[in-house]
Amino acid sequence: MKPLCTCVALALVAATAHGSFADGIAQGKKKPQGFRSDDPTATTLTAIGVGNKHCTEEINAWREKLVATAPQYKASTQADPNEDLGTFLGDNKCSVLKSGGFTHIVEDESEKVFVISATRQDSALRTGITCDEAIKEWEKGFDEFSGGYPAGFEEKSGAYANPNAVGLVSLLSEEAQTIYCGTANECGTGTLICYFKPAGIEVGLHPVTHEIWHKVEESHGLKPTLEPYANDSKECLDAINAVRTVAGLDLPQFTALEEPKKRKTRETIGDAKAYEEALYNLTCDKIKDSTIEPTVADEYTLIYAIKNGEEPPTPAEAVDFWKTGFLQLGTEVPPAFPAKGAGRADAAGGEIYKDNAVAGFVSLMVDDPRKIKCYNAKGCANAALICFLSGPTLVETSQPISVGTWKKILALHSEENGESDDGQKIVLAKRDEEKNCLTEINEFRTQDSLALKEFIAEAPTSREEGRETPEAETDELLKGLTCAALKAGNANILDANTNRSLMYYSGTSASCSEAVDAWKKGYEKFSDVIIPPKYTSKEELYKTGAATNFISLVSEGADTTATCYTATGCTEEGLVCMLKPAVFEIGKLPITKAAWKKVTETLSNGITPASVYGTMLSSFFVAGVLSAFSF
Repeated sequence: MKPLCTCVALALVAATAHGSFADGIAQGKKKPQGFRSDDPTATTLTAIGVGNKHCTEEINAWREKLVATAPQYKASTQADPNEDLGTFLGDNKCSVLKSGGFTHIVEDESEKVFVISATRQDSALRTGITCDEAIKEWEKGFDEFSGGYPAGFEEKSGAYANPNAVGLVSLLSEEAQTIYCGTANECGTGTLICYFKPAGIEVGLHPVTHEIWHKVEESHGLKPTLEPYANDSKECLDAINAVRTVAGLDLPQFTALEEPKKRKTRETIGDAKAYEEALYNLTCDKIKDSTIEPTVADEYTLIYAIKNGEEPPTPAEAVDFWKTGFLQLGTEVPPAFPAKGAGRADAAGGEIYKDNAVAGFVSLMVDDPRKIKCYNAKGCANAALICFLSGPTLVETSQPISVGTWKKILALHSEENGESDDGQKIVLAKRDEEKNCLTEINEFRTQDSLALKEFIAEAPTSREEGRETPEAETDELLKGLTCAALKAGNANILDANTNRSLMYYSGTSASCSEAVDAWKKGYEKFSDVIIPPKYTSKEELYKTGAATNFISLVSEGADTTATCYTATGCTEEGLVCMLKPAVFEIGKLPITKAAWKKVTETLSNGITPASVYGTMLSSFFVAGVLSAFSF
């Protein structure tokens, strides 16, 4: 009989010869020398490529596309993976290295290192992973941040649970990093392991600056390209100060703002943080929708002007746009800027500052000098000029313009616009009950196909009807009401402070029937509109009296009072009707879809408009838009 050991040896040989090594092991109950686990542990890294460049050429080329002046990453010349990563490799099997599920900050005997990995998804390829392939994998990590700024680094938490997200931020340091890249023996060549020594990322700290992250978002088409104006924003300052120093206003000049010192990744300097967040949080969508927040913490106010197309408005064009914000204000001193979270009553009137023309105008008219820095924002469907003002011009619960300065503005407006070129001055006289036009207006409004509520007469007062209305009582009427404005059809029609709006007419006799007939023809302005757009100071459609008069005529308001005046002193007689409450409200549709459907069916014999509003949009820079405010 053969010894037992001889039998076992023969069984192993036989099993192996028949291709059943596992069976042989089962019979022998012992692993042979040279056995390889299905999930081995690596012992070292083999440098990738030739020349020991450690992917720095590819990484630096990628970084330069984002930031032309980005410091160069350096290839490690003294790295020893066996020494630097010995414990790390021993603690993590190949499956963990491939998945990236390891702890990235590793402490060796001398200092911390930061480890990243990239695994090629196409496992069918038999060639080793390249540096370019690894970078493409890391780029995929952008989606893990969901459009937000990367939080402080935490191991395996949030976006940092994804190895590609970790790899991406490690390539975005504002400082030069030293890197070693290689493949792990025993783990195949489809996974690249790189480590930075010393570690460039620390737990709890943002791994990327706002500025560099903005460049990444810019490359994805989410953020605009930001270009600071040269020479300390001199061109912007010249355009702004030309308005502030006009005779009769004589406000002190604005000066240049030095950009707050960029904070380091590890610092949290208050004003720099607020400035950077406001600047780098600008998105293409916010520019398109004009929804940029004007207040920047307690340190700054941000004003802006937008222009369709690739090129932003010039400083002169931006100032002209901001000046149109005057047309949205009443004769009373502009209201206080509302506090955050203020109730509807407490914020009354303050909503007007959501209009960027209004916010821009009052910011230009503050009593005291401010420091300012401006940028062009390009690369989106629309472009913008944005300016930071320090200190802030919109302060919670405070009126941005003083009473004294406001009186100067109104005096300049009156001087510039109260007289026409030939010396004519408009005079308003309240019409008596028989000639107040309510009969003609309501005859149109209450026809069966429209069924709108009647306009009603203003409650009687002790004032004598038919007499000329003193200027002190009619500032809100006179604002924008000149002979030229009535005739051209570009008068200001909204007083947001007193919640009143105007409809007006200029003609041979300015009779009520003549005016109503003219107002009805304003429907032609909406021939390509499915529903009239929201009312804003920039909306081209509402810069014509024909359009605003028509909308006023078909407005849905209940209990709307109409007080009509005869305008004399011009070459043509005029009719002006004050409506309260106002037909228009900034940022809101002036008419509902249901009411507009009735209007289109009534006035177009059932033929509804064919195309969506949109083709009527154009640049806000139109000749004559500032005729009501020219200083």
